[in-house]
Amino acid sequence: LILTPIAVISFFKKETNFNLPKNSQKTQEYTIKLQDKTGNIQKLNLEDYVIGVVAGEMPASFNDEALKAQAVASRTYAMYKKSKNNDYDLLTTTSDQVYLTREEMKEKWQENYQKYYDNLVIKYNNEIIVAYYFAMSNGYTEDAQNVFNEQKDYLTSVESNNENSVSNNIVKTTSFSKQNFCDLLNITCNNIDINILDKSNSGRINTIKINNKIFTGVEIRKKLNLRSTDF
Repeated sequence: LILTPIAVISFFKKETNFNLPKNSQKTQEYTIKLQDKTGNIQKLNLEDYVIGVVAGEMPASFNDEALKAQAVASRTYAMYKKSKNNDYDLLTTTSDQVYLTREEMKEKWQENYQKYYDNLVIKYNNEIIVAYYFAMSNGYTEDAQNVFNEQKDYLTSVESNNENSVSNNIVKTTSFSKQNFCDLLNITCNNIDINILDKSNSGRINTIKINNKIFTGVEIRKKLNLRSTDF
């Protein structure tokens, strides 16, 4: 299976606002609830949380503009979760966003520890968006409807040029034994017949028929632990 990583978030329309809070102190006082890998829950300043997420989700050696974008998306995701459920406990894993503690951040960033503070959030129609993001794409972002079954005006497929020029990791080969492949998909294994039924405008698989079972591209990606529905 040859694939490229999934693209989720789109470039935003003109209506999107990148707003600084009127009083930056309010952002500093904004707190979230965080549940670590051991199940412990703590309240954390949003800005401290964002630094930890940037440290966990993106190498500090990346371009400053990429780090800024990651900080904006990560902060917005946390605020979106809080806006939907004030008592929600953000997880420190990929179930929400990877988060590093202060000690882990200091060891990883050293003299750059304070570098990634920022006070931006992303809004659409004056509401905080759900800020899904991705590492790279196949040249097009994907509609959120096709990935998360969510209709969002600001998460629609757009062209994303020059992906091949920014990463040497855009194509990955994943191998399975025949029996393992069948077991993961819970299909009979005498013969394997694969037919792609429908693709999105971005070239990713919407539906696929394997033997007599129909799957969505997202289902196959999850069941086979692939990085993308472009396979």
